[in-house]
Amino acid sequence: MDTGIHITHDMRRAAVAVEKEDIDSIAGTVLNLSELLIFEGLKQKGLSKYTQDSPDVHCFHLNLTRIGRLFIGEAFYWHNQNSEQNAAVVNRDRCSELSNLHKRASS
Repeated sequence: MDTGIHITHDMRRAAVAVEKEDIDSIAGTVLNLSELLIFEGLKQKGLSKYTQDSPDVHCFHLNLTRIGRLFIGEAFYWHNQNSEQNAAVVNRDRCSELSNLHKRASS
């Protein structure tokens, strides 16, 4: 008879295996796991839909719905507005320093 601790351990191992499979399935793409989760979130909110490719049944295309396009457009607009306001607050020396740190972190 399995104890609660063994069941919990087995469930954790299964969750890790599923997560590894998810990561491996997108390893050859330019997406990372958080970007894939964003796509799934858009789908759950009705902002996007997947259509299956007819020649390759394993391939799906992601399409934004009309509401999804409006939502994403508005989000980018407000992101740009906020970025401009934040950049105005930071002085030139600090911007240069942050830019250099970002370049080093990216390489």
